[in-house]
Amino acid sequence: MTMNLIGASICDEELIVQGEARDIQLPNTEHVSQISVDIGGSLAKVVYFSRTAGKKGGRLNFRKFETEKIDECIAFIGHLLEESRASRPGHEFVIKATGGGAHLYYEKFRDTLNVNIQREDEMECLITGLNFLITEIPFEVFTYSEANPMCFEETPSDPFPYMLVNIGSGVSILKVTSATTFERISGTSLGGGTLWGLLSLLTGAKTFDEMLEASQEGDNRNVDMLVGDIYGSDYSKIGLKSTTIASSMGKVFKKNVDKSQFKPEDISRSLLYMVSNNIGQIAYLNAQAHGLTKIYFGGCFIRGHPITMNTLSYAINFWSKGSIKALFLRHEGYIGAVGAFMKHRSSRRNSRSFTLTEQLAQKLAAIENADLEDTLAQDTLDVVQHVIPEVTIPPEVTPDNVTTHIVDTSTRPEYRDTLESEIRKAHVICIVYAIDEQVTFNRLGGHWLPYIRSLGVNVPVVLVGNKIDLRGDDVSNKCLEDEVVPIMNEFKEVETCVECSAKQPLNVSEVFYFAQKAVLHPTAPLYDSREHVLKPACVDALQRIFNLCDLDKDGILDDDELNEFQRKCFNAPLQLQELEAVKEVVKEHEPEGVNEIGLTEVGYQFFTELFQVFDKDKDSALKKSELEALFKTSPGNPWAHTAFPQTTITTELGAVTLQGFLAQWRYLAYLGFEGDTTTAIKVTRPRKIDRRKGKVQRNVFLCYVFGAPRSGKTSLLRGFLDKPFSDQYEPTARPFAVVNSVEIKGAEKYLVMEEFGTHYEAEVLQNKKKLDKCDLLCFVFDSSDVNSFAYVANLR
Repeated sequence: MTMNLIGASICDEELIVQGEARDIQLPNTEHVSQISVDIGGSLAKVVYFSRTAGKKGGRLNFRKFETEKIDECIAFIGHLLEESRASRPGHEFVIKATGGGAHLYYEKFRDTLNVNIQREDEMECLITGLNFLITEIPFEVFTYSEANPMCFEETPSDPFPYMLVNIGSGVSILKVTSATTFERISGTSLGGGTLWGLLSLLTGAKTFDEMLEASQEGDNRNVDMLVGDIYGSDYSKIGLKSTTIASSMGKVFKKNVDKSQFKPEDISRSLLYMVSNNIGQIAYLNAQAHGLTKIYFGGCFIRGHPITMNTLSYAINFWSKGSIKALFLRHEGYIGAVGAFMKHRSSRRNSRSFTLTEQLAQKLAAIENADLEDTLAQDTLDVVQHVIPEVTIPPEVTPDNVTTHIVDTSTRPEYRDTLESEIRKAHVICIVYAIDEQVTFNRLGGHWLPYIRSLGVNVPVVLVGNKIDLRGDDVSNKCLEDEVVPIMNEFKEVETCVECSAKQPLNVSEVFYFAQKAVLHPTAPLYDSREHVLKPACVDALQRIFNLCDLDKDGILDDDELNEFQRKCFNAPLQLQELEAVKEVVKEHEPEGVNEIGLTEVGYQFFTELFQVFDKDKDSALKKSELEALFKTSPGNPWAHTAFPQTTITTELGAVTLQGFLAQWRYLAYLGFEGDTTTAIKVTRPRKIDRRKGKVQRNVFLCYVFGAPRSGKTSLLRGFLDKPFSDQYEPTARPFAVVNSVEIKGAEKYLVMEEFGTHYEAEVLQNKKKLDKCDLLCFVFDSSDVNSFAYVANLR
């Protein structure tokens, strides 16, 4: 995802419903194909991008739903997806989900919306979203007091360190020291859910907004016991005013008092003060303990409510004597959802193209103490490294022609941050356990799989049983299945289990084959792991394949037909023993799935012979029932939405003649055409740009220059013009180009070098039309800065 944030602003000129968040205008962002949702215990918050007709760019929109009405949220997102698919057909859309509900409702979202759901870590999303709002959106952050209700803060040049107090159903307190470094230092269960629950019991309010509205009309002095109620005046010796709350709801306990005299609005205000004061006190103590001077309050508990913000502000200012600042946000309830939206990365299905020239970079994070590489190295190295450096398998040695990066990791406590980072970057995870050590197997379901889930990582997992050479012969495959199947049933992310020996070696290559297969050919689109059944679309496809392979149309695949299916799909026939094994597997699960009938294969030439096969009455025409039988092998009649068969040659009774049938050329592959379909039809295609080496008559060439900030791109372009070097850094704000002549084999040519600046680089690299205009790309990096090279590597 590329988002140009130049000119971002809050849409203050529009009228909105009280309590709703204003949209954020992004005038230089064209398209963002994703939606994010943060599902908490009480509310589900949705952030999505939309375009405005006749206006440049688009905007971020914000909506919230009660979690107990999650179906309304799903329906709303479904409507957004329908609109997006209509405007951008064929494009893959992504939903980024965070919060506890991202796990609780994952399958419900996935199955209902039929879209790619990517779950993100809740705390990471909070920090990512808050950093975006406070550094990129003007007039987002403000302080609050009764005297000066809304005083906006300037955008900080360095926002760190700070503390985030996120108030949702509960409260989480995080210390943030950089864009990627943070820790949860405290929290409390007394949050918005507490207030909502108590007021639901004690008042007639039905929604949280109703409760907040009632509190504005209430007077807490009617139910709270104040210092003045105890002392008759201020307790000046210790600095307590007579209006200070000594006991929340303290007056309700009085004997011989009619409880009906206490008004719901007074109770609402009292409990709002109680929860807010408690959170403010805990926040101050944590900020003091960690030496922090900025506290950002977020979460849907606040909702821009004046009483809440004033209470929190007053508490922080009072206890810190003005040394700590309480800060609020205009999108305080959507911090996590905004963070999830900003954490977009290309999905694995998008990174794989159906063309053979496209490469997929995979990450295989091998964890647990029985590492494959370590075991393999014991017999070949005198000193085994604890962590083997990254290994790259080139595409030409893999069946799917993909590049594979294998990353080894350590489980030592001091490497836990590295381990977590690699898990988050992985496309597939191999968890390795030692077959001769039962404790390592027990830790699969007891530690590692729950740990990976806790990180919010949603990638396929391959279980790898290493050291198979040390296991005795008395263990049967049935025993192994009994152990592994319960784990796979509980943890649906487990794709398969492979046993190997890295010492011998045995099945080591199969480990990474199955890891690649889990990414390139996932089972989720085909198999419903919750119901343990194939999905309807998969069943339909398999039925079409069966009908296609059943050449004699007797409803049975004989040995020859089954072997032909194997040859077409896997480019290798089945041996007799393998054929019998296939039948045994079918018999085991479907006793009626195999019989002893065997018929010889009926061959036929395509189209003409196909026509003859389905022309059952041999009248040289296909009537309606015969056409329906023919199209069982395809997703449907390809001409159903036209005036067919009236638009082709038919008999007087409307049956399609052979000539009329031959005039319809679609669905060649579905109907069983052998070989490349382009040999059956004449195809005209637009001329494509050829990048192959050859003679070029042009005299002007275009080069795009990319690189990390401070890598020297501008200096390179200035040097190309023989201009003096300047050590003053000026970031590139907008694209610019230089041109100079170069001599090539005695001929003068002109080279145009264009730099875009980091804000536009990713956008240009994703724009095929833009790339087609250039002749070469130049990636610049600072050789003294590792991060500079990493930036270039990520761009590529």
